Amino acid sequence: MAETYDFPVPRYLYRFRRDSERHVGEIEQSYLWCADFRSLNDPMEGLFRSADRSWREALRVEKYQTGICSLTEDPRNVLMWAHYSDQFNGFCVEYDTYALLEVIQSALLVRVRYSDDIPLPSLGGDPFESAKSVLSSKGSDWAYEREWRLLKRGAGRQHYDHSSLKVVSRILVGNRASQYLMKGLKFAAPTVPIERIRLRDGKVMIKREARDPAR
Repeated sequence: MAETYDFPVPRYLYRFRRDSERHVGEIEQSYLWCADFRSLNDPMEGLFRSADRSWREALRVEKYQTGICSLTEDPRNVLMWAHYSDQFNGFCVEYDTYALLEVIQSALLVRVRYSDDIPLPSLGGDPFESAKSVLSSKGSDWAYEREWRLLKRGAGRQHYDHSSLKVVSRILVGNRASQYLMKGLKFAAPTVPIERIRLRDGKVMIKREARDPAR
């Protein structure tokens, strides 16, 4: 079971994806892609301050060995749809956070902290813990993303067991998405509700609100 820091976790988290066979395949094959931080779009990603050379090197090694899966708590953000779902041509996967944490092993879910101060990790602590702290910090310009991150050892696929728990609870499709994408998603996730969003007065409209089941 994945771990979390001590803060409330949203009932649902979302991942914006482009219209591509690889991204649709993530759903069909039940995995999340965890990227190397150097491939992310923020040029300031992973920066930190430390005067100790050996400590900097140990922390740098840990950063390179950590995979990152970016999620958000806001499925209605117009900028996110434009930037990460190919100008509303892609889709957004709704994950049941409780189910996801239940089936994913050896991972950590963190909420991103936004600050214009470069992180200053404690000298002499656990390099892996410090790397997680650094990789969960971003500049305040990115605060609109309301990002959460799943961190794991090593970049690559983080598989989950979709057979026992409904990890993917819904798929939201952009208003410009093709019928070809709709068919591909229905084939990849035949039991998952798929909903096409609408835009009204510059806002993203979602027909059905996700409901919190009793726990």
